[in-house]
This record gives sequence, structure tokens and C-alpha cells, in this order.
Amino acid sequence: MAQSDFLIGNVLEILDDETFEMEVMRVGRKNRYAYGYEEKIHIHRLKQSEITTLVGPHPKPFLERMLKGKEVMCLVHSREPCGQIEADVFII
Repeated sequence: MAQSDFLIGNVLEILDDETFEMEVMRVGRKNRYAYGYEEKIHIHRLKQSEITTLVGPHPKPFLERMLKGKEVMCLVHSREPCGQIEADVFII
């Protein structure tokens, strides 16, 4: 099974209840695709310690409290036609 691409960086802005913009600080050396300095991430699954939240609407203020300014790792599922990335998100 192929390893997922991953990105690590800081959450800059919460765009809506499932999407945020991140500053990409590091990428996997074996990533299949190239990534920009900033990327829009659509949350497929959000993981923080024992908390796992599947995709679905999360109130924007909840995501702001949980993610804004934090360092995250994103395991990439796909890049959507509009350019944003669908990923599992881990707070690190």
C-alpha cells in the first residue's frame, strides 16, 4: 500500500466549518505531488489525542479554538478539482 502524502505547518485561518488555510512548513520527502507555501485543507477526519471527529459540519468558532495558530500534520487523501486538499488532520 502506498504511503499518503503529508504536510506539516501552522493553521493560519479558519475559512468555514470544515476548511482552513495552512502555512506549509514541511512536506514528506516521498510525497507524490508538489504543494505550495499555503494550502487550503478540507477536513476529512480531525484527531487530537483521544478526540476523533469524522467529516461533517463543525461550528466555525469550535475549529478556531481548536486549530487556529496550532501546528498540524495533514495526511492527504486527494486534491479536489477546486484546488483544496482533502486530508486527515492531526494536532501536533
